Amino acid sequence: MIARLTAVCLISLIALAVATPAQAAPPRGFFGVVSEDVFAGEFQYQRPMLHQQRSAGVTLLRQNFDWKQIERTPGVFDFSMTDRFVLAAAKEGIEVMPLLFGEPAWASSRPPGNTDRATFPPRRVADFGRYAAAVAMRYGDNGSLWFEHPGVKPRPARAFQVWNEPNLPVYWGGRPNPKRYTALLRATHSALHQVQPKAQLVTAGLPKSKKGMSLRTFIKRMYAAGARGSIDVLGVNPYAPSLKGIEKQLREARNALPRSARRTPLWITEIGWASGGPPTKGRKVGINGQASLVTRVFRNLAKKRKAWRLRGIVYFAWRDAPIYPGGKDFWGLHTGLYHLDGRPKPAALALRRVTRAVK
Repeated sequence: MIARLTAVCLISLIALAVATPAQAAPPRGFFGVVSEDVFAGEFQYQRPMLHQQRSAGVTLLRQNFDWKQIERTPGVFDFSMTDRFVLAAAKEGIEVMPLLFGEPAWASSRPPGNTDRATFPPRRVADFGRYAAAVAMRYGDNGSLWFEHPGVKPRPARAFQVWNEPNLPVYWGGRPNPKRYTALLRATHSALHQVQPKAQLVTAGLPKSKKGMSLRTFIKRMYAAGARGSIDVLGVNPYAPSLKGIEKQLREARNALPRSARRTPLWITEIGWASGGPPTKGRKVGINGQASLVTRVFRNLAKKRKAWRLRGIVYFAWRDAPIYPGGKDFWGLHTGLYHLDGRPKPAALALRRVTRAVK
């Protein structure tokens, strides 16, 4: 009798397992970091760091493809720095998300004589669209880079992010303008999809900040200006000192979308916490607080990724950055998983554990 019951229970458990399959592992590119140190580093630094990142479960690097450095002269592209970086990342099985951003003097809307530290958008959105298309033709599906290097397994760029935090004055000529940003999105989406039909256009990561236009208002005005159809993924930079605060911002972003676009995927394209630096409320959390937040936030959001329609999470940044010339400090220079001298922080181990544990 006991044997019969055991057999029946075993059959039931097998049937249950078949009927309710476990959640699939996160998609390739889900766990990402910003790593300017690796982009700028020499080969002797770049190669071991990329290997270290892959070992930590990083499968995506979000990297600024600085327009003013790549296209100094209209129609003339210098991809030497980005070629080196994308190839090195591909050899480790890491994909790159180009952040399309920058201000070439020939294309900028900056008024003559203006010396504000703000980044100004392009005068003509078509110029930016052509630049985006050139990047996709180089690094995307069937990109020329991969044909020139047949010995490297391609890791084509699939997602392209358009601009950086345009709801903040410092990144949009001193005055955020959702209508003009939407025009930039539309031109870029059209240009990208002509050369790479399956490309994903990711909006700039939008933060919630008192220094600019609110997250909710900016999104609503983008769609009022005709953004629907030009956004494949909505980028959000939900800096907050707790998981609850981050989820609140994700919910705010989702609720700002029109009902017809509520299923648009979200991508956290920047998130991080400072282990040191100047006192900053909600940003400086200490070295142990940083590790705790990396564990709690990445683990929980990864597990809830289907409910949130979350395409990925990008941590800012891999390594601390030097204090600005003149001695000016800033909390964002201390968010690295590694100290400036290369020593790992507890948060580096926390990220590795999360990426290995999440299924």
